[in-house]
Amino acid sequence: MRTNKYTVRIDKEACIGCGVCNELAPKIFTSDNEMKSELRQDAEIDEKLLLKAAEECASGAIVIIDNETGEQLWPKND
Repeated sequence: MRTNKYTVRIDKEACIGCGVCNELAPKIFTSDNEMKSELRQDAEIDEKLLLKAAEECASGAIVIIDNETGEQLWPKND
């Protein structure tokens, strides 16, 4: 999914289905039939909430790229 600022994807291999993102941002995230997170097709993107959900993700499965710089904002690549 692409917003004005970010490109967002869920790494399904990394997702453990804990549901934190769904709880924090239910207008952005939902779960598939394996209880792994998905981005809603009709998502109302609140960028602060999106970043918060990514930061709280236990497995780092929410990948956020800055569209302008190409830098991966989350998970951090230290």
